[in-house]
Amino acid sequence: MKRTFYLAAAALAIALVAPAAANSQQRDLDLRFHVPFQFSIGNKTFAAGDYQITYQSSFMLKVNNREDHTSAFERVGPARVPPLR
Repeated sequence: MKRTFYLAAAALAIALVAPAAANSQQRDLDLRFHVPFQFSIGNKTFAAGDYQITYQSSFMLKVNNREDHTSAFERVGPARVPPLR
């Protein structure tokens, strides 16, 4: 249950921050955080540990393990919200 909660919280944080950073062309994005569980990006699995997310280019973020320096790139896009009726 805790693992699901933490995964959902991490996904929500990335989903909220990534599109805003990509749309505003913010080049100084530098998020650092501790993930207390194993997770996957694409087909690559990462261990629990300290991570950093940096802005690479339009709609592209880099997730980097600060301990063993493994990394992955993740494409992001703006959130699509249905129009209000």
